[in-house]
Amino acid sequence: MSGGTGPPSPPRPAEPKGRVLVHRKAVRLKSSRSKDVPRQFARHLHFVADELAAGRVPPNWEVLHARPPYRKVKLPPLRAMARHVDGSLVVFLIRERDDFYKRIGRVRPTFDARDFTELTVDRQRTQLVEARADPPTTAPSVPASGACWKTFSDDELRAIFPADDALITRLGQAARPAEAFEDDVVGVIGEPHAMLLLDLAERPDRYRRILDSGRIPAPIDVEDSDEELAASVAAGLATGDLVALEEASELERLLDGELEEWMVFLLPKQRSMVDARYNGPARLSGGPGTGKSVVALHRAIELARRAGPREKVLLTTFVKTLPVYWRSLLRRIDPAAAARVDVKAVDALAHWWLPPDVQRLDIPKPPERVAWAKHALGRDLRLIGAFGNDPAALVDEFDHVLSAAVVPGVAGANPHPLSSGEDYGRLEPKFRRARTREEVESVWACFERYREDLAAQGMTDFAQRRLVALERASPTYAGVVVDEAQDLSSVALRFLWKLDASVDHSGFLVVADGQQAVYPGGYSLRALGIETRGRARNLTENWRTTQCIQAAADSVIADLDIDDRDGTARRGADDESIPLRAGIRPEVHACRHRHAETTLVADIVLDRITAGRVPRDIAVLVSTNKQVGEVLRALANAPLPVPARDLKDFKPEQHDYVVVGTFHRAKGLEFVEVVVAGLGDGTWPPSHGAQTQADRDERSRHCRALFVAMTRARDHLIMTGVAPLAPEVAALSPICADLVTHA
Repeated sequence: MSGGTGPPSPPRPAEPKGRVLVHRKAVRLKSSRSKDVPRQFARHLHFVADELAAGRVPPNWEVLHARPPYRKVKLPPLRAMARHVDGSLVVFLIRERDDFYKRIGRVRPTFDARDFTELTVDRQRTQLVEARADPPTTAPSVPASGACWKTFSDDELRAIFPADDALITRLGQAARPAEAFEDDVVGVIGEPHAMLLLDLAERPDRYRRILDSGRIPAPIDVEDSDEELAASVAAGLATGDLVALEEASELERLLDGELEEWMVFLLPKQRSMVDARYNGPARLSGGPGTGKSVVALHRAIELARRAGPREKVLLTTFVKTLPVYWRSLLRRIDPAAAARVDVKAVDALAHWWLPPDVQRLDIPKPPERVAWAKHALGRDLRLIGAFGNDPAALVDEFDHVLSAAVVPGVAGANPHPLSSGEDYGRLEPKFRRARTREEVESVWACFERYREDLAAQGMTDFAQRRLVALERASPTYAGVVVDEAQDLSSVALRFLWKLDASVDHSGFLVVADGQQAVYPGGYSLRALGIETRGRARNLTENWRTTQCIQAAADSVIADLDIDDRDGTARRGADDESIPLRAGIRPEVHACRHRHAETTLVADIVLDRITAGRVPRDIAVLVSTNKQVGEVLRALANAPLPVPARDLKDFKPEQHDYVVVGTFHRAKGLEFVEVVVAGLGDGTWPPSHGAQTQADRDERSRHCRALFVAMTRARDHLIMTGVAPLAPEVAALSPICADLVTHA
């Protein structure tokens, strides 16, 4: 890494490229009559081949337990059965998930180069390319007449198969394999041995050699060895049975343009979600980079186009940074319709629904609230069981649960905010810190004292302002689009629900990703009276984050439960988002002390700008505001062509600088390159230890926040920290590039 005004980093050496060979009968999909490999899956196969050729283990490259020599390649909803041989990914089967598991035990993957074609991807379609127009089909080496197992004696067949004399006699008389399988042979000898039986007929010389060596053939012998496959691949390439074309992706054209153009690009298959005419509220989910926010932007524009001349649509979120950015993006899509979209963060929106006397009330500073909570913990030891000695956790419980949750109404009444300790105890345990009845009583009593003290000082807080806004809200907008909804409270969501004036709430759209939830509490849409069954969609094609970055980010939250606010605990495997681009591996750097790390971050930023990266495409993200200040000071001392700025002051129209911000403030944004700093074990997460359930919950939220920060990177991710690195970061070593230690 160069420092000061040194020369830019040398270009990365070209990594080896793997080739993908697909059996001519591999593709048979229920969803398509075409025998071409779907383009998205073809790209993923090429990524897997490239990673293997470079000596790395790609994500979703799993041992196929039913066939140990083979691996499973997964890109929902498809699966492939494959092996890596001599630089080539050899694919024998591609099916939808259910059909895949039905078929894998029946595939007899023998390799003849004439049965395989090389998979390439051009701009128009996926192609299976062959040098020969009509390659000959390999015929089984079975006699045209007479017994097809005649080269083996009855004693040899008895030694190989667990069968009775009647079956052995039938095998000796069968002229074709099908004749031996007219009865339930599979039921007698089992499917693995049935596969072996067929292979004996097709390749008798192979098994004669095994028997002559003194060994009894077994079902595993059906599988060609890596050496045998490698020899066949080499022979096929040498004779011209396999040819290659250059891969060209239409995705690259978008990547070369401005980041803002990329961020409003709508995929054709997403258009239906934008144009849909629902008969009730709808929900959209999906992982990072799948285009949820893009759909939200276009949906808001579409609802504004449908609205009357005096009507407006609301586009909102919890994140303060996003609205100012969204306004500029909406104007890119349709300036006229954008003028009829109100873009406000939830708290800014709530402010306008408050009576003047509440608007004028002061809000205590965070340190003042933490000091109050610290004093409260010292007064009631029963609170320690729920919060340990962490006063910030008690403040979070006030903000995100006690002032934020709602409970179902009685006898069909609408859900309502918590009004008693009994209401607090009715919440599901996963939505609150207090576990025992005594803890519930103590927490509620503490909360009442907190509200009384605020009132006595003529103050309020944001959570209580939302409660007042909820009471006063009325139908106002022709449609409401809520992005990053996983971070909203139940009270905030009910407030937005009351603002929606569309018929049957058909213009109400909730966009969320449970993986990115970074605040305590939570909610269920169904419990809030928001029913989206039949109108819920999930995006799975990740057009932003590369596979290398996504694999690293997924590792950080691999053991965490994911709640998408629809009443389910975790998305299914086929709902996972898989990136369409391979990308380069993230970098990890370890430093001796904090000053060395901030200096390194400044060197990295300068190096990337010197190498040609536009400053506005770079972000440095950290977990605390204190770290934001440290990084800004380090960047101010570096000879950058433009000054760095705090993300909280972000203005898209004037954005020609490197931004520095917290993980939370970066939610919903994206950058071409991201440096995530402050990941040393003594620095991240800010609260330490995991002795109690509260501690573990807190660490889980910090892991989700780190996941958010990592997935803000489109092309390149760099992570830094003071050694030793946090365990979650140190565990990324198999996924990331080699760890760089700085003296």
